[in-house]
Amino acid sequence: MIDPETGGHLWADRFDRRWELFDKTPRIASHSHDGVMELMPTNDWRLYGFKYVNGHPKNMRRGLQTVPTLGVLAVGSGYPMLPTEMIIPTAAHHQYVRYGMIIT
Repeated sequence: MIDPETGGHLWADRFDRRWELFDKTPRIASHSHDGVMELMPTNDWRLYGFKYVNGHPKNMRRGLQTVPTLGVLAVGSGYPMLPTEMIIPTAAHHQYVRYGMIIT
C-alpha cells in the first residue's frame, strides 16, 4: 500500500526501520531430483515466522502449481497464530525484484 502523504511504501518503510531487530537465518533448502523446498525462518524476539516455498517445475505437467508457498506467524511460545498462503506475496516480491514494480 502506498502512503499518500509521503508516497512511500508503508510495509517496506516499517520493515526497513526494524531490520536490525530481526534474527536473519539463511534459507534452509532441501533438494530433490525434481525441485527444491525452502524454509525461510525469522523472528524479532516477540514473534516468529517462516515462509515455506516448494519449487517443482515439473508440477505444471501434472496440473499442479510450480511454486506453492505458505507462511506461518507464531507468538513467542511458538504457538501458530496465523497460517496463510503466500503465493500472491511471493509473486509480488518477484515482480518487484525483477522489474522494480510495486504491486498495491
